[in-house]
Amino acid sequence: MNIYLLSPINKSTKELFPTFIKTFEEQGHTFTSGVYDSTVCFMDLFSGLGEYNQSVLNEIVERKIPIVYFDAFDYGGCKDGTEEWFGFDAMKYKGTAWCDFFWRTIAYCKVVYFMRKKDKTKDYPKWVYSYELTMYEDHIFEPVTADELFNRPYDIFFAGNESPARRSVYEGLKDTGLKLDWYWSNEGGKLPHDEWVNRARQSKLFAACDGGGYNCERIYQLIYTGVLLKQRNNQFVLRDFTHGFSCLKVSEIPLSHEIDFIQKILSNKERLHNIYTLGIKNIEKYYNPQFRASYILQVLFQNGIN
Repeated sequence: MNIYLLSPINKSTKELFPTFIKTFEEQGHTFTSGVYDSTVCFMDLFSGLGEYNQSVLNEIVERKIPIVYFDAFDYGGCKDGTEEWFGFDAMKYKGTAWCDFFWRTIAYCKVVYFMRKKDKTKDYPKWVYSYELTMYEDHIFEPVTADELFNRPYDIFFAGNESPARRSVYEGLKDTGLKLDWYWSNEGGKLPHDEWVNRARQSKLFAACDGGGYNCERIYQLIYTGVLLKQRNNQFVLRDFTHGFSCLKVSEIPLSHEIDFIQKILSNKERLHNIYTLGIKNIEKYYNPQFRASYILQVLFQNGIN
């Protein structure tokens, strides 16, 4: 493949295209400086607010260049959790250049679409695939010992803006005897980053839940600080964490048997640390740039783009 990387004008996602280059080049693919030399275009949809070079968009459609979209929009992250993929509603973003371009490519080009927050309860076109973020290199910390983890003063840490899902998880945990360090950023202001990480290091578990029931970025930022307590949600994840093995899971409305299981794990130093260690191994194995790039290449090959 001769790949052209298309980002919005004066914008880019540093955790996206730069993570592909080494693996793609090792497998014989090249990156072009212009769309005219390309056999496929990768398009970063960014936040949905960026603008693109219109002549490049026109060239893609006119030449019917296969296009691969990368969509990390915060679906479900709004206050009421109702935000859904724009591909289900042709009128939703009508008039914006990138959305009009999307519908043109559906008609004229071969399309593969990777989206981060793919809802496993929805029926997507067959060319829509899930992809995930990768490890945050600046958040790779030295793993802690079993004694250090077990002797922390709090059981569960969370800091972030309030949402219905997060409030529901909190209400279900707060009167169970678990020691919570739960901080609402919308009330007290956003914590400085270092304080946020250091507070996570004072709890055995960190809660990861998002506004609309999808995964949040805390998993990639805090996995080395403690055990992942993940809210069960509708997000399809290719290599998910496993309850009781590499994480603990809790429903949006926590169930009594889930809370009992959390308390059981918290009282067992060796098992707590084992889950912590396996959580780190899971993210190191399946959420690294090489694994993701290889997965993307495999999907493209299956769709006749190679």
